[in-house]
Amino acid sequence: MGRVLAVSAVVLGGLIMVGMLATAKPPPRPVVQKPVKPPKLSREERLRAEPLPEVLAPLVSVAQPKLPSGPGDWLTEHPEEGQSLAQHKVDCKPVFKAAGGDDAGRGSVRVIYLVPAGEFSDEAKKVVDRLEPLLAAHFQLPVKRLPPLSDAVAGKSVRPHPDHGVQWLTRDILEGLEKVKPDDAAAVMAITMVDLYPDPTWNFVFGEASYDARVGVMSLARTGDLMTEQTLVLERSYTTAMHEIGHMFQLLHCVAWECPMNGSNHQEEADSRPLEPCAHCLAKLMVATGLDPKKRWTELRAAFEAAGLTRGVKEIDRELATYSQAN
Repeated sequence: MGRVLAVSAVVLGGLIMVGMLATAKPPPRPVVQKPVKPPKLSREERLRAEPLPEVLAPLVSVAQPKLPSGPGDWLTEHPEEGQSLAQHKVDCKPVFKAAGGDDAGRGSVRVIYLVPAGEFSDEAKKVVDRLEPLLAAHFQLPVKRLPPLSDAVAGKSVRPHPDHGVQWLTRDILEGLEKVKPDDAAAVMAITMVDLYPDPTWNFVFGEASYDARVGVMSLARTGDLMTEQTLVLERSYTTAMHEIGHMFQLLHCVAWECPMNGSNHQEEADSRPLEPCAHCLAKLMVATGLDPKKRWTELRAAFEAAGLTRGVKEIDRELATYSQAN
């Protein structure tokens, strides 16, 4: 009897243990956190995030991101990818002229040439005279004048326009400039009072430039009244000239920031652009021309005052102050 009870106790104990094991909760599994993917940046955001040269990095704090494009605006009609600093460095042909003719050297400085095309009024001549020192300060390169391009060359292809009389085909002018371009030219820009069109499908252009040949043309036809709005005409001419010459230094349209290198589809859009390039486009100009930003701002501000331009002075002062505080 004692043995039976002993065995029963062992069996019962075993049953109790089994029951305990059967009803015990399994240990909690460790929670595995899935990696959180960072939000996908737009092309514009990636361009804005691209590292700048150290001397220009502080300017991002005062830069204006590109505003949304509205109906009829350039990017609405012509979607573009923009251009990174890295891509510009690959595309760019610096304007330095070495003794052996190698553009990569830092020999004699090259020149921006302006070329009148077609008939010019006295008022238009004054605009071009006042434009020269502005462009010289902006690009930090000397600006000189070439003899006029004849009507026979510039106006080889003509079509009528209901508001502007006639228009000239830009291609004829660009081809004519290539034939007269000096060896030391950093850029050659024709200026005309005649309205322009780039091909039969377009109604007009403010200007056009060749990236490779470094020639371009711009028109004063839509800049305002030359008799009563000379300051406005000068401001608009300066904006178009620096934009087209920027293309000659292999800058594509800027899509990341509010910048004079933004594309413009109409005068209202062009007038909304700042007169100072964004930090990324200024960095591209540094690659192209070797300019010193502080020297440029100082000389450009003086050129603005001499020309009687007020819009853009605050931008220059703000950027110069931001640069000086950080450097």
